[in-house]
Amino acid sequence: DFSITRTRMIAINSHWNSTSIDYTEANNKVGIYFFPFGEQAAVGATLALGFDQPFADAEIANLFFLLREDDLPAPAPRPEGADEIQPSATLVWEYSVNGNWAQLNVLRDTTLSLNQSGRLVFIPPADWTAPNGVYWLRGRLAAGLYEIPPVLEHVRLNVIPARQVETVMHEDLGEGTGLPHQRVRLQKLPLLLAADRERGPLRVGDILNWPEFLTALRPAGTTGQPATQRRFWDFLPATIQALIKDELIGRLPTDSEKYQIVAAFNQILTSTDLYDPAIFAEIQPTEAYQQAVAQPECDFAAAAIIQFNRQLFDLAFANQVARPGLVIQVQDHMVWEDWQRVEDFESSAAGDRHYVLEVETGEVTFGNGQNGRIPGEGRSMRAYSYQTSRGSEGNVSAGLTWRIEKSGAAGARGMNVLPTSGGREPETIAEAQLRAQEEMTSRQRAVTSADFEQLALATPGLRVARAKALPNYHPEFPKLHLPGNVTVVAVPALRSNRVTPAAGAGFLQTVQRHLEARRLVATVVHVIAPAYVEVAVRGKIFKQKKSDTKEVEKRALAALQKFLHPLTGGPNQDGWTFGRPAEIYQLLDEVEGVDHVVGIELDAVALQQLAQKIITIPPNALVYSGEHNLEIV
Repeated sequence: DFSITRTRMIAINSHWNSTSIDYTEANNKVGIYFFPFGEQAAVGATLALGFDQPFADAEIANLFFLLREDDLPAPAPRPEGADEIQPSATLVWEYSVNGNWAQLNVLRDTTLSLNQSGRLVFIPPADWTAPNGVYWLRGRLAAGLYEIPPVLEHVRLNVIPARQVETVMHEDLGEGTGLPHQRVRLQKLPLLLAADRERGPLRVGDILNWPEFLTALRPAGTTGQPATQRRFWDFLPATIQALIKDELIGRLPTDSEKYQIVAAFNQILTSTDLYDPAIFAEIQPTEAYQQAVAQPECDFAAAAIIQFNRQLFDLAFANQVARPGLVIQVQDHMVWEDWQRVEDFESSAAGDRHYVLEVETGEVTFGNGQNGRIPGEGRSMRAYSYQTSRGSEGNVSAGLTWRIEKSGAAGARGMNVLPTSGGREPETIAEAQLRAQEEMTSRQRAVTSADFEQLALATPGLRVARAKALPNYHPEFPKLHLPGNVTVVAVPALRSNRVTPAAGAGFLQTVQRHLEARRLVATVVHVIAPAYVEVAVRGKIFKQKKSDTKEVEKRALAALQKFLHPLTGGPNQDGWTFGRPAEIYQLLDEVEGVDHVVGIELDAVALQQLAQKIITIPPNALVYSGEHNLEIV
């Protein structure tokens, strides 16, 4: 799903507090970055985008935001099917109308409120007006915070996401011979079988053929039709039923109507009432689904329900929707039947429609009549669908020009904004063995404090800089020893211009969801942000003879700021230890040009605590450098 427009973006302005900055020129230059909401990204800040005309030539419009991320640590890998990331910042998109602002109809925001590069897909407003001849959209930081305030490289129109993948449909595999262990071979390699994953929400592009899909839907509302399709029809709102049954006769749905239909189905996928074992007899509820139904308030419940209901959707509309992995079908009395892939035929009964796949060669083997069914003689066979790729050849560079050959956009040309990545050759046996060893040693269950810390650091899609597990600790009752409770202090990464990284509610909820799915049943997990204690040092430093006073002071202050850093400070420069007291005498004694130090006092500002030489830090707290007062004599 993509759209191309003749509309041009002619202005970019940022506003926060009483500051207003025009970033139009910066947006058009390579290698120039800017903070769209300012370096502090305070609530109320806005990013305004001005256009020369409305998107009159497009039903769906999209903007591409490229964020600077090369100065940050890479986020933890996010495999397919991982829990959704919950942004801590609430970004509201609005458009100008008669001197006011109205909320934009956003269909999808893959930037997660400008936390990562991605697209904002929306329906162009019909009542958009242009004060001073400019049509304005704006993103307004309505609530929450950014762990890492975004830095933009540019905002672009007419940017299309692309994957180097070929989907093969209805590949003829010949006819059945009626003989045991018949073998057929797929025509294209390598096979992309990573799609054998848990499925998420429905996308417009998942519908392979809209006319066939709508035809399958319409008769589902009458008796005598497949009960699985009728089940979904009954759950559709009346407005969508009327659209499909009455308006979309003899014409294709518009882009906007496709999104409306898909949105209605995605709402159905969130329901715990959809599954009926009498209708969906072929599918048994997963353990995750059963747990989600029993505990719908759990953070992981929504994703588990959607993933299970997506299986029901794929069953109901098997021939109208893109299917995961390799789908082999054999025709029986004019009906195409799915055959199931198994590792071997050892557990296959005589009538089981099973096959074995040799992934490296693409060879498909059927059963012998005792272990696995034999395709009947003369029965047509096909690969309903599978995907292939060119592997590492698909990793093309930025600046590569290309041409669209898709009907409706044929002849359109473009250029890669970014280099592509992720393409690789098929895994070798040695690589598979190494991966298996790594998976066996990786932590998948949280039992010890180290388990909780490592799993928190590996929260998919997040940049968690540090994590500290506090066993038997409840954040609301810090003085009590409460067995069965584990509190994890999660610290987000930061840019060098900040010292105390702030963890927002969405960040903490995402870490909590990740840990909840891996904790022991009897363990109660809490995820909290760190407390910070500002430490200011006062004292007298006697310098060595011939040492410059200003240079000694400069080195001493730099040593304190470096030592008292929550992420890179401490004796080992790997972050201040949670709850560790600040030890200063030895640090200053070792500064170049210092003879000895006397009268050191530490102010623990956040704790309103004054102590001599050493202060006490709570177990969930880190220190950071304050304003120091050093007398050099």
